[in-house]
Amino acid sequence: REEFFGRFWSSDYNDGNPSQAEIRESKGITYLMDNILNYTQDFGVHSVTATAVFGFQEYDFQQSTTLAEQIPTDLLGYNAIGYAVDENIRYDWARDDWGRIYTVGRLGYNYDDRYSLTLTVRRDGSSRFGPNNRFGTFPSASVAWNLHKENFLRTSQAIDFLKLRLSYGILGNDRFPTYYYRAGTNNVQVAVGTDPETGEQILFNGFGLASNASNPNLKWETSKQFNAGVDFGLFSNKVRGSIDVYQTNTSDLLLFESIIGVVNNGFTQYPSNVGETESKGIDIGLKVNVIQRKDFFWDISANWAKDVNQIVRLSSTDVDAEGNPINNPANGWFIGQDIREIYDYEYLGVWQIGQEDEAAKFGAVPGDPIINDVDGDGVITSDDRTFLGNPTPDWYGGINSTFNYKGVELSILFEAVQGVTRVNNYIGGYSGRNNQVAINYWTPDNPTNEFPRVGPGNALAGGLFADAIKVQDASFIALRNVSLGYTIPSSVLEKVPFSNISLFVRGNNLKYWTDFVHAFSPESSIGSYPITRTWIFGARITL
Repeated sequence: REEFFGRFWSSDYNDGNPSQAEIRESKGITYLMDNILNYTQDFGVHSVTATAVFGFQEYDFQQSTTLAEQIPTDLLGYNAIGYAVDENIRYDWARDDWGRIYTVGRLGYNYDDRYSLTLTVRRDGSSRFGPNNRFGTFPSASVAWNLHKENFLRTSQAIDFLKLRLSYGILGNDRFPTYYYRAGTNNVQVAVGTDPETGEQILFNGFGLASNASNPNLKWETSKQFNAGVDFGLFSNKVRGSIDVYQTNTSDLLLFESIIGVVNNGFTQYPSNVGETESKGIDIGLKVNVIQRKDFFWDISANWAKDVNQIVRLSSTDVDAEGNPINNPANGWFIGQDIREIYDYEYLGVWQIGQEDEAAKFGAVPGDPIINDVDGDGVITSDDRTFLGNPTPDWYGGINSTFNYKGVELSILFEAVQGVTRVNNYIGGYSGRNNQVAINYWTPDNPTNEFPRVGPGNALAGGLFADAIKVQDASFIALRNVSLGYTIPSSVLEKVPFSNISLFVRGNNLKYWTDFVHAFSPESSIGSYPITRTWIFGARITL
């Protein structure tokens, strides 16, 4: 994948500063190879399958950036970047690469299409870890029982299909920045003297320590998952569905811990395998054939899921005198809470004119944010921080209806994600002349409680409460897809050289109902490509 990015700032629109141009080119290549060997053999009512896999994956990324000032003309934009004088041009080069190698073995057994057993083991090696823990081994096992094949259900008028499933397995995760098992470095400039002719400092470019410490014992994050499920088909398969319940315990999470730089040679981050989390959930899927007639049918598909996760323990040293796990507020990790829980001050509104005396008790004036004094001591301190929610939904689901009448098919899909709380970083600082999201901020003539005052020194521009003010409910209901199609009857096509012609129009991401309005969508975030609304018109023609 190749990407190009170019931009230009004219001095006419840059507050009188010199014109600037930037060109950034990047290329990412992924190599993937799998060698697969399969074996299948039937012995009467017994069936055996075996699979062996050996493979590797490699990723290589390169990015070059050129920045220049005082471009001699505005007419060519960033295309004139090469005409800047050398002392006004800066270059940067970034590189990232990683690799993974793996072997997999799988053995399956089936008896009379009623009972099945699958055993799998895989061993993975990743360049993201040091030589001490580069490889990990991850086994799994699953069993299934087709109850509808048993004699006591063969004559059932209501049950057409019924299957019970159980599985347990260990999964590995190596998704972590590359080479962070080693200490990081940054480019630094050191003054080594003074030029006797110009009096300017002579600078030496070199490397110094970055903020992240080394951890040669960094290893695979592992998840142990148990799953129980049932698949069913009822009433001549007019009602079909599945129900799954699961529990996943993830240990040795790959995270950065905040450490004190003064006592750690200046390092403030430590790449680490941290503690354990627990996730429990249920996932339900259902498809119902509501109406099925000669010229008309109506199908409904729906799914609903709920997932609850919490921190079970942190590192082995984070325990109290009795050995019980304790919290780690410095990193925002709390036992029994979601690992992404937002632990911050609670924003209640804006101090208004007429509340000067009450606001003064907290060192505030009208237009400043009202922060909840959780402990009631009359002073806003770090002890007033509280749990505000997290980005993990309380539940999510969707429903899709499909109607078909004499070749005309209409499909409508709604999705819902509820109980999501996020810090909306699209909301800026509003302290200078910047193009930012329009918000309903406080002024003496607009005594709103939505956002506090803006301008120099405002709370959104930084300080203790900036993120707290931006915490918003990101729950939503979305009209995800509407599709309308028409298939021309075959009788109409008898005299043309086509066996089938279908016309369709499809719209995606058409509408959101949400309170998370100061963003492209409640699913987007800074740095991510926004969810786009699209319309597609097309035709399918078969000769």
